[in-house]
Amino acid sequence: MSENAVKILIVEDEREVAGHMRRLLERNGYIAFTAHTMAEGLEKFEQEKPDLCVVDVFLTMTLSESGIDFLRAALKTGRKFKSLVISGRCDEFLKEDIEALPINLFLEKPIEPGQLLDAIKKVLAAE
Repeated sequence: MSENAVKILIVEDEREVAGHMRRLLERNGYIAFTAHTMAEGLEKFEQEKPDLCVVDVFLTMTLSESGIDFLRAALKTGRKFKSLVISGRCDEFLKEDIEALPINLFLEKPIEPGQLLDAIKKVLAAE
């Protein structure tokens, strides 16, 4: 893999889903990292300096932390990155929270592998 490969951080609490996404991205030439909690995500965000964050909205069953919270904290760092937000359920209140953030794209689960790759290419190509 080249040094110029795009770094992608996947913040997804479902370990199996995160693992599938990571392997898919790595097979397609990306450098991918996974995090399963907001704290782990922020730690890897600081360490790895990803170009793109793929973030699930709901990170715990208790809803004590969310992908939206992760994005808000990551944005406060001042680092520039692109974001792709995913969710299996999204009500109007949640859509308002998402639309208030400078995200690049939102996808509803389930997401097919080709759909994820196309979305990532679209986000990375956007100015």
